[in-house]
Amino acid sequence: MTRCRLLGSNLPEARFWIKQLYAEGRPLTWRDSVVTHKRSGCGIIGAGIFAIRNERNHPKVVTLTTEQLLSRLRERLSEPAMLDLTKRLIAIPSENPPGNHYEECARTLFDELGRLGFDDVRREGGCVLASVGTGLRTLYFSGHYDVVPAQSLDQFHPRVEGANLFGRGSSDMKSGLAAMIYAAAAARDEGLLKTGRIGIVLVPDEETAGPLGSRDLDAQAGNASG
Repeated sequence: MTRCRLLGSNLPEARFWIKQLYAEGRPLTWRDSVVTHKRSGCGIIGAGIFAIRNERNHPKVVTLTTEQLLSRLRERLSEPAMLDLTKRLIAIPSENPPGNHYEECARTLFDELGRLGFDDVRREGGCVLASVGTGLRTLYFSGHYDVVPAQSLDQFHPRVEGANLFGRGSSDMKSGLAAMIYAAAAARDEGLLKTGRIGIVLVPDEETAGPLGSRDLDAQAGNASG
């Protein structure tokens, strides 16, 4: 069987080709996550999905361009779910000082990471950690979920005006947390994390350089190495 690699695709693309091959009456068998046939095939390999069809003994190769991949990623990062997560985080008044509602914010982030299928989702005190992808190298996405005190409780009622989202933390930095989470999930789903991982580190206490966030993680790492 001849194989052609299609980088950056994902399972919906594989399903498309499987349906095409079935429509042509060609029997398929699953073996080690690869659909095989003596003249045509479709399966998952490396950083993406490969697919090939033979017509009159001349192979027709399907490719996904960089522009197409970027378009798919942009579409993923425009999902209403990412905006919804940001709005839910803004609605939690995690003001620092004094350090209000950390538990509620951490629990919301923990649940979202679990729902999206991240690996090793866990709590370290007030910090929320997770990862996605495989490989020895790790790129860390780190951000904080505490916000400076609001001037009005209305700031914890997020609102969208045109292309802008308003509310305490919409800029610094609850929207950033949602972007990190959904960008990492999109990279995984598009098959881009086969030789490296993205680590997610979400912490409180950044606004006052307090002891419950990055300082706590650093102290724990020091104790473990000591």
